Amino acid sequence: LKIKSHSTSADKMISERIHIENVVDFHDGTACINRILCKSKNALAYSDSLQHIPRFRKKVHQYLSQVLKDLNRCVSEDTNEPLVPFTFFTRIAENELKLRIFRDPGSHLLGAGPVDEPTYVMMKEIIDAKFGSGLCNAEAYYNLGLIALNKARDSRQLQRLWKEHMAIHLNEECCIKDLDDSGSTHFTLEARFYFESALTHAPPSSFNLTKNILRCLALVTGPKEGQAEPGLITASLIHISVGGSARNIVREALDGGKVQDSFKVFDDESLDHHARVDSVGLLLKNSASLIPINWHISTMATCPTGEILISSLRVLINSRGERTMVVSTACIFPTSRATHDNDSKMGIHADVLIPLDEIIERSQKQLHGMNEEVQNEQYNEESSRRKWWEERHSIDEDLQSLLKYSETAYFSHSAIQQRIIPDELFNCDDDSSECSDFGPGNLALRFEAAEREPYFDGEKERAVLTKLTVPLIKSKLASFGVTGKDVKRMRKAELIGILLSEMEKNVKSEHIKEVNEAATSIAEEYGHSASIKTTQYPQEFPHELEDPCAILVLDEHLLRFPFESMDMFSNITVTRVPSLPFVLATLLETESLHSNVTPKVDARKVKYVLDPESNLSESASTLGPALNSIASKNGWGEWENVVGQIPSSEFMSQTLLEENGLYLYCGHGGGEKVISRSRVEEFISGRIDGIRGCRATIVLMGCSSGKLQSVNTPKENPSGRVHAMHYEPEGIAVSYLFAGAPCVVGNLWDVTDRDIDRYCLTLMEDFVQSQEDNIPPNSPLSLAKCVGNARRACKLRFIVGSAPVCYGVPVLCS
Repeated sequence: LKIKSHSTSADKMISERIHIENVVDFHDGTACINRILCKSKNALAYSDSLQHIPRFRKKVHQYLSQVLKDLNRCVSEDTNEPLVPFTFFTRIAENELKLRIFRDPGSHLLGAGPVDEPTYVMMKEIIDAKFGSGLCNAEAYYNLGLIALNKARDSRQLQRLWKEHMAIHLNEECCIKDLDDSGSTHFTLEARFYFESALTHAPPSSFNLTKNILRCLALVTGPKEGQAEPGLITASLIHISVGGSARNIVREALDGGKVQDSFKVFDDESLDHHARVDSVGLLLKNSASLIPINWHISTMATCPTGEILISSLRVLINSRGERTMVVSTACIFPTSRATHDNDSKMGIHADVLIPLDEIIERSQKQLHGMNEEVQNEQYNEESSRRKWWEERHSIDEDLQSLLKYSETAYFSHSAIQQRIIPDELFNCDDDSSECSDFGPGNLALRFEAAEREPYFDGEKERAVLTKLTVPLIKSKLASFGVTGKDVKRMRKAELIGILLSEMEKNVKSEHIKEVNEAATSIAEEYGHSASIKTTQYPQEFPHELEDPCAILVLDEHLLRFPFESMDMFSNITVTRVPSLPFVLATLLETESLHSNVTPKVDARKVKYVLDPESNLSESASTLGPALNSIASKNGWGEWENVVGQIPSSEFMSQTLLEENGLYLYCGHGGGEKVISRSRVEEFISGRIDGIRGCRATIVLMGCSSGKLQSVNTPKENPSGRVHAMHYEPEGIAVSYLFAGAPCVVGNLWDVTDRDIDRYCLTLMEDFVQSQEDNIPPNSPLSLAKCVGNARRACKLRFIVGSAPVCYGVPVLCS
């Protein structure tokens, strides 16, 4: 765009290379441009490379005229300097306008794909411009990187980079073995150059643009980069790209200390890009001294081009008895159709997340406005009730089908499962105490055990059980310790499913005993029987005798998906966190306060708030006596509670500050009417010792209490199919996590009261009674484990049973 300066002196000053920042601050000028551009939805312009788009020609002159008027007013109000900044401002405006053309779907540039020549020319113009904001340059370099990235994918250079660390969508299982290592890497290296250049100009990692740059850079860096620590650079990039806003909230609220440092490393603005990546890599390696060896941390992030990047962290004991962090990465490639789809939400977005949103939306509509009065008025006839339940079961079955498809299509490949739930850590029966003797370090014994693992023919057993009567099936369940109250009102198909699961666990348990005897025999033969346990579980880490745990760090898109209910996570303890520092911070705080790492709940310190709005009478009459019964039969009297009214602020403060306490909320939503999110987040800085103030574990049993949603995403369009997600999702559940709660349980979407009431009672009973005689010594059940086990109590196993998830780390009951 050729815009004449309003002052010849401006051109003269610029030609004399006088720093324009001395006249008008650079950042103020950029902010001024951004404010002006945001005033109009018609922020459209054209340049010489875009003259083939006639619809921009008239608007650009009108718009730039208004820009100059607004600039003149803004500058004249703040300074008496001559109109020197106009050239500077208008050139920044030119770059901003070009990028807005590119972003505007009506320009047809996005529809043609980023490889179009006009796009390349336009981005080069922005980069080569004499003046421009860092944000403009970052976006221009990023778009050039996407052009090179698409070429790398089309030429299979990208697939070659991830060979042996990749999975292809099931509909496009190609011959991965045909990918030789001798091909060119020109486009991959070109993309990497552009993305690294973009990162030097990019804003903090909480910005969407920066997230995309980091993930694309990780994608073209590959799983083997770094001679000393292969994959560490890629893993660091992935970790930095996830949860930036959440980290910043905690980092800015704290004032020094190890906890703040664990958050600061990921977003330290005093470091350049390379130094920050190196610092995060060092933190990942050093965290081996803190993270329990039976925890496996997997970070999953979606690339803007449709790929899913996975980074896993795992602590192992080497031959010298030292704890080392093993870092590995993998990539799930989308279909070729998805990578060229006009919709910016590609791959798993269109394939899984949007269908999930549609299922949840169906459920929300069915439950909207439903209360006891409406239920009695509109569904008092048997036919209407039957029709309502038919739709409910249809939704439940659709969600089950989506979960099965998602696992098969995206997460069934061995390269992916080994980075989420590695066999050597999760192949033991969870209820077997002998399992602990097969620690992660005894890999040779574990491989030998895996080779001899017995085969359980589930389909054959199902055919036999189908012929049995319901009472006989229940009697068989009773022999496995599944009591009548657990299976009451369940259908025959559900009973058979539970029985098959118990039978398979029993077969594996017997097999593990045999393997354990063989392992002990081998160890004794070589004189190592006394050192097996001390090698795997050092005395200074007694907490590591608990069940293995898979911790998921999910990006802003994947966090709404109920991974915990996929078959691959069956009988596995699973939690989720916004970012890795939330794991490290909780471990540091617990170690500082209690000289151990695993947080605990004192069952005598449970406090609950029930039906605070006094409009859930049925739930109150069911849960109140049942909760008191659980407490009284264990000799704790009655747990302190508030029923049918809003608790006082003093009660809530004492509850959240209670060391080793547990706060149970049963009401509407996440209890924001009881205590607001802003009040909860004040507990982040509630102490002077650098430790966050909320010390209680949180269980929120209201509708959508664990749901996280971006503030700019409309409720009626949660998938973001029309509106882009500009801010990281947030909610009351992670507010408690920010404040220091070691573990938070909440529901991802709305649920029915009776089913979730049954779930709540099962969860609490399993957790606080996990020390009874039927539980093996030193093997208490964590709250996260009980969250998974309690799903069996739900009549609707998926649309209700899949809703509860566990944020944070595993918490034990003392």
